[in-house]
Amino acid sequence: FCVSPQNDGTAPAITEFIPPSPTYVSFNATQKQIQFYTNEPAECKWSLQDQDYGLMLNDAFCYNEISQVTLKGWACSTVLNVTAGNNDVDYYFRCADQPWKLEEGNLSDVNVNDQSLRYIIKKSASQLNINYIRPQNETISVGQVPVSVDLEIRTTGGVNGNAFCSYSFTGSQYIPFFNSGGATHRQTFSTLFDGDYNLGLQCADSGGNTATGVSQFKVEVDNDGPTITRVYQQPEGTLNIVADEASQCAYSFANCGFNFANGTLMSGNGFTHTTQTQLGKMYKIKCQDNFGNVGACVTAQGGY
Repeated sequence: FCVSPQNDGTAPAITEFIPPSPTYVSFNATQKQIQFYTNEPAECKWSLQDQDYGLMLNDAFCYNEISQVTLKGWACSTVLNVTAGNNDVDYYFRCADQPWKLEEGNLSDVNVNDQSLRYIIKKSASQLNINYIRPQNETISVGQVPVSVDLEIRTTGGVNGNAFCSYSFTGSQYIPFFNSGGATHRQTFSTLFDGDYNLGLQCADSGGNTATGVSQFKVEVDNDGPTITRVYQQPEGTLNIVADEASQCAYSFANCGFNFANGTLMSGNGFTHTTQTQLGKMYKIKCQDNFGNVGACVTAQGGY
């Protein structure tokens, strides 16, 4: 191929901004560092106004050596000052080529952008917050372990409330939620055992806003059957049983060793259970909770 020794008559072009425009910054941000690439060695400037290259006062740092070219072109970077408030801020960029001639201070010998390239920064209107955590300060009662617990948190503020969240059992190593990226974040733990849990929570959005929280809960294993705390009869022949937890109760006329599944169920599935009695019959009564635990047997005689 041939390389023509003609003069360069084309101004440089900015090919890519990182992060792309528009981009968000956090609620408390005062600066934003960005990077961009040009298609040839250049010197670049920026301003808060759309003005000529020679009037722009803010310089970007650019790598201009031929050996410093990358697959994307020649890299430049700068730090943009972020103003107060939550309005969009426009920044205008222009570049000039042949930087070795710019050192002589003569713009007439180089090609300069006659139009600015606009870059937009959006500032978050508020901080990111975790406003919902579940479970929180509750006891999860189970009949056996391991147990499955669904953790759900919700975020507001920041960049439209959308964020990516993570959790930690140790407070040091954080693991991303399985379902995250929006305003609702969910994670299922399927192998928890009994004990107290204190999960650290961290969330961050695309603007750099962050929020933290804690999910505190207890897993409690119920291995004990219900205790019958009261037995009484009413004049119309109704036997009443009161247990210390929600349960089902059954009776047998045989003995206390009867299988609960083979007993005769009493009415009621809460704390109080009833059945019509037969005079003189000996009722052997047991109660079973929602986890299948069967309590001690109590004997009551019908009609007395």
